[in-house]
Amino acid sequence: MVCCVAIGCVTYYNINANATLLQYLSGGLDAILDGDTPGMPPNESPNLGIEDGAIYNINGTLHMFPTELTDGWTKNRVVHWTTPENDRTKWEFIGGITPYGHGECDIDDHHAEHWSGAPQWEPEENNWFLTVVGYNQNCNTTERSASGGDGRILLYKSTVPGYEDGIGGPYEIEIEGEGLIPRPTSVEAYNEQAWEDWGAQEGIPFDPDTPFPERIVENGICSLSPTYKSARPEDPEDRIWTIYGSAWYQGLAYSDSGIRGPWIRADSPEINPAPIGDWGNGGPENAQIVKSSSGVYLMFWAANLVQIEHGLAFAWSKDGVNWEDATGDGVCTGGKAGYMIEPAPRPHQALRTPLGLVEHADKEGFFTLFYSSLVSLHENSTDVVGGYANLYQTEFQLVLTMDN
Repeated sequence: MVCCVAIGCVTYYNINANATLLQYLSGGLDAILDGDTPGMPPNESPNLGIEDGAIYNINGTLHMFPTELTDGWTKNRVVHWTTPENDRTKWEFIGGITPYGHGECDIDDHHAEHWSGAPQWEPEENNWFLTVVGYNQNCNTTERSASGGDGRILLYKSTVPGYEDGIGGPYEIEIEGEGLIPRPTSVEAYNEQAWEDWGAQEGIPFDPDTPFPERIVENGICSLSPTYKSARPEDPEDRIWTIYGSAWYQGLAYSDSGIRGPWIRADSPEINPAPIGDWGNGGPENAQIVKSSSGVYLMFWAANLVQIEHGLAFAWSKDGVNWEDATGDGVCTGGKAGYMIEPAPRPHQALRTPLGLVEHADKEGFFTLFYSSLVSLHENSTDVVGGYANLYQTEFQLVLTMDN
């Protein structure tokens, strides 16, 4: 294979890339959604704007599903916005997708908060589903987890069938309780994925019979990305993958039976947790994986700990399961924080959460990153973390360095 700098000369199943780079082109300076945009919460307390979620290109229309924060960190919901693919700045608010979280303390109810909506297409059923991170709440408001308990992955189903017609819902709850990736039911099962945070990271020995809230300090399962298929030849035809978060780690899971699962946590220590860092090396949150037109898989996430300095972290893979970390010409922060990319020129480089990395349908290798950034940090990178989050977009080009 020849050496290639730009996208366009790479095959899908014999990728000899040895490094990747997302090269900044433009954008990230001015908000495209803010407190004055119709449909956005006004920039006034207790509103905090929008965060996380996912974006899809459906036949020329981008559909965005961010979390709307209208009462601090609680009583939030997943909402729906759209814009034409060929003009990615004309966002229109469509409406709420999930109900507002009720914000009440209830040990067994994971609808106190609704976060991180990600529609998932099921072709066999000709229907969209929606995964949502649902939290219960600690009734002891003096404890750290009072603003969010242990998370579960809830599943909603669109009541409207069809790929184009059904993505906007309305959606009805289908699976709740323990959700798609449940809490381990034994110490042995927990030990297989001991990186997950079910309280033990705070010095509490794992015991499946220990009741909430004694065992939890605001984690459980706290994110789940849109699903994808890997390029591994050994995978069954129907296998789908996702990356999910627990505390400040991310891991891979797969299902051979569609979005309902059962979901199996990857059991290889080289895969789980994914080698993209921990809180001491960036604090990864809200990881997503997309497959580029080149065949290279791109993972991007929010490096929470260094969001003021850079914020966007990046890794890549030839098969969607095994990841290359800290390669390319990004800003290396040391350890396993991946390599960091500034989504806008300084002093506007701060990033809160990515919502989507969307390749241009008519221009392979060129992407728009949609992300939230706190107004205070975007305007002054030395300010404290907190406050209202706007939506921004940045244009990137994917560059591969190829083996000869």
